[in-house]
Amino acid sequence: MYFISLIFTFKNDMINEQDLIQAIQELKPSKDSWDYLTSGIAALTSILTLFVAFKVFNRLSFRRQILQKQLDTVFQLISVLQDLTIYIGGKGLYDDINITSGFRIKFFDFKFDKNNPNYKILFIEEKLLFTYDWYEQNPLKGWDNNPFLPKSIARKIEMFTITFPYPAYTENVKKVVYINLDPFDKTIQRKERKRTDYIYNPDDICCQDFESFHSICNDLINEIEKWLKKYDANDLNLK
Repeated sequence: MYFISLIFTFKNDMINEQDLIQAIQELKPSKDSWDYLTSGIAALTSILTLFVAFKVFNRLSFRRQILQKQLDTVFQLISVLQDLTIYIGGKGLYDDINITSGFRIKFFDFKFDKNNPNYKILFIEEKLLFTYDWYEQNPLKGWDNNPFLPKSIARKIEMFTITFPYPAYTENVKKVVYINLDPFDKTIQRKERKRTDYIYNPDDICCQDFESFHSICNDLINEIEKWLKKYDANDLNLK
């Protein structure tokens, strides 16, 4: 205030040296004022640091929760696949003899080579057929829509989708391979079909031929192992 009044005085009269020195000293912050300022800045910095740390902690905590949920979901999928037994049936596979034959295989056993003599006969070019029971009740159905399933794995499961089940008739076909659920699985509600038990869709990858089905099974297994390996979960007994 003294400095302001001094300005008005300066308009009317010449200011003396003593008054000028006093005015300049009033502009300098006192020691107490400086201490308050530095303490305030330090406190504000601490608050900002705490706020940032809290935000980072919350974000990391949220990410850990999501990752844990994804891991739990992948482990649930693995349990489903561990229990999944697929029945592979066919006719005319042995020297074009019109007889029906088949065998059961666990899902994780699909990691066999195309040239394996036990399965080589399955790699024929005819369309692969499925049963209605597989279409309606196979345990992979709906997993690709699980929000906690990693996208890379979900995309592999999408390949098993049969978009629309066209009836398939095998009376005049010499060779055919079809996929069914485990005939010994008591949980499957099997239905009597009046016309045919087989379906297919030529536009779907899984229906192209057995080689395509074998390939998408392997792709799903490899993608699961690849995803788990990122988190050092690479010593699982998948079988």
